[in-house]
Formats: sequence, structure tokens, C-alpha cells
Amino acid sequence: MQYLSKNGFDFLFGLLPSRKEYSVEDQMDVLKNVASIKSYKNNEQIDEAIFESGMGESLSYSTFKEDSNQNLKNVDFILTAIVSGEACGVPSYEKQVLFSNSKLIQLPTLMNIGDADIFYHSETLIFPKDEGGKPNTIYFSMEEMEKDENEKEKFKRKNEEYHWDGKNLSQMIYLQ
Repeated sequence: MQYLSKNGFDFLFGLLPSRKEYSVEDQMDVLKNVASIKSYKNNEQIDEAIFESGMGESLSYSTFKEDSNQNLKNVDFILTAIVSGEACGVPSYEKQVLFSNSKLIQLPTLMNIGDADIFYHSETLIFPKDEGGKPNTIYFSMEEMEKDENEKEKFKRKNEEYHWDGKNLSQMIYLQ
């Protein structure tokens, strides 16, 4: 469990009990990690953000930090939690949560994985203050590369745009 305190609020990040889910791909039950960020004021829980954070091999390392508001309207700051397996072929998960009006607003969970020089999957969020983007717009970007049997790189890309109106987050446009 990790702890932060900011502006009179306390924040805890930790893992909840794993939950068993049926995997169609594996044709069996698998244990999934579930993480939580909780906010407290005067020792009373105010809000909680719960999210999946991979499977057992992704639990080698975790970090929890506070970031700036990234120039987003009515956002006090952003909390970032990372759970990582720190090994080739083992995914890392990153959850960023906006703290606004005493509420935790979850952004998409990011997954990053790489295996030597033959495969990677990378997801990032780009905020308005980065690259001079539109105000209150958050961009999600995914890139995947896989080498085929002839060492030729094949890429897949996906981009999404999210709009923050100062209270709510909405997915706007799929950009390809």
C-alpha cells in the first residue's frame, strides 16, 4: 500500500483481493489483479477508483505519485499509479485519475508490454499542455509493432480523443 497527502486529502493506493475470471483465450479461470485508489478527508473515505491491473506476473513493482493538473479545467491534480512486472513479455499497467471537486475521475488504464526486439504494445495519454493540444482534450495513443517471420515490422495504431468539460470525461472521436 502506498500513501500520499495533498490539499488536506489523504490518498491510498493498493491491491484488492485478486478475482477469478474465465478467460476465453486460455479456456480456464485466471486470477486478475485489482487495484484501488481511495481518497480520504478527516479519516472518512470520500471516493474510490477501482481498476484491473493484470495478473500475478505484473506485481514486481508499483509506484504512486501526484502530478500537475496538466492545464485541465477544474482539476486540482492527477494521481498516477503504476503496477509493473519489470520483465520482457510482462505487461505494466498505468492508471491516471483526475482529482476534481473531491472526486476521483478515472482515465483509461494504459498497458505497455515489450518482448525484446520482436514485439511491443505501447499506450500513452497526451495532455493539452503537451504539444499544444486543444484545451481540456486528452489524447489516447496506442502503437503496436510485431515482426513477422521475415523480420518485417508490422504496425497497428489507434488514437482516441477524450473531452473534459470541467466535470465529466467523454470519449469524442476515434482517430485512425
